[in-house]
Amino acid sequence: MAAPEHPVRPTLIFIPDISGFTNFVNATEISHSQHIISELLQELVEANSIGLRVSSFEGDAVLFYRDGPAPTAVELLTQIQQMYIRFHAHLRMYEAYRICHCGACTAAANLSVKFVAHYGDVSHNVVLDRETLHGAPVIAAHRLLKNDLDHNEYGLLTKDLISNFGGWVEAQHAAWCEPIDGSGDYDIGTLNYCWIDLSSLRDRVPAPEPEDFGLGGPRTHFLSAHTMLDVPLELAFNIASDLGILHEWLDGIKGGEEINGRLTRAGTAHRCIIKGDDSDPVLVAHSFETSSNVVAFTNTSASNGIDTVNVLTADGDRTRYDVKMYVRKGFPRDLLAKLVFGPLYRRSLKRSFAKLNELCLEYAARGEEAPLQILLEPWTGTVEA
Repeated sequence: MAAPEHPVRPTLIFIPDISGFTNFVNATEISHSQHIISELLQELVEANSIGLRVSSFEGDAVLFYRDGPAPTAVELLTQIQQMYIRFHAHLRMYEAYRICHCGACTAAANLSVKFVAHYGDVSHNVVLDRETLHGAPVIAAHRLLKNDLDHNEYGLLTKDLISNFGGWVEAQHAAWCEPIDGSGDYDIGTLNYCWIDLSSLRDRVPAPEPEDFGLGGPRTHFLSAHTMLDVPLELAFNIASDLGILHEWLDGIKGGEEINGRLTRAGTAHRCIIKGDDSDPVLVAHSFETSSNVVAFTNTSASNGIDTVNVLTADGDRTRYDVKMYVRKGFPRDLLAKLVFGPLYRRSLKRSFAKLNELCLEYAARGEEAPLQILLEPWTGTVEA
């Protein structure tokens, strides 16, 4: 039987590549770096505006492609600009709202991104429902990720691509600075290109908007409860604050769904699966505060109109866990909260506290860290209790 033919089509190869994470000293930093890179790759994918398709994720890079005629210079440079700005906007947001001070999280602001674009005839094959690419243009694009440019952030476009959108006349009008010629000798031969410095685009990256993640406005306190957890403060906080495992101990929660990333930070949003429909509440974690022996944070459910203030206090090798719940002020909600919601939540929290302590002890017995260890920097403010 004859081997199946793999169609060869003119194809744009487009690779954004992230760099800047090196030499991690422990598993926490490696884990955090992986989550940060995952978020950034998602931002790049969502910034796609010219019909690019994902062939594969390659570590800190994405292999995009697009069949058919080459894009115009305006299309391609606009795409590079959009991805670059969205990439750095996400980093600025992360820096503004992060609570972890491990090496990976503090280094995130220094991450950089470069883009390599090439065009040529590529063989297309389908493996496990995903189209894979083969051919000299794919190899050339990957080789060009390793070059002699003394810059961290640039858009590199091969002469093969440039010739398909009419040369640099169009590109020069679309570019934000003058393109520069370059070339490199590789095992597959000499590759000629032009490149554009991206550093001037930093001025176009918007600053994160200050955001109040709480309910806002007057609130009514309707419940206070506390328990003792038989583990030290750091482990207790790492588990209690991790929205990704909330369903493992919070009564009534069947599962969870990440909304804006796995790492815990101010503004982390997570859907709690209760009924499995649009009525399921979304929790947003925020207002993280810490001292040498106290950590506090708030989870807000805007749909339920409830702020839950969590305060964990070190007590030797144990941790006191205090919960205070507030409802958006307004009659008759205040009265319902105190007379109906309060007793219901109190019984639910009693079951939840027992499951939380069991979960903490399980991690302690295995000698493992919490799923996402958060390293907090001490502060000198006051904790709402």
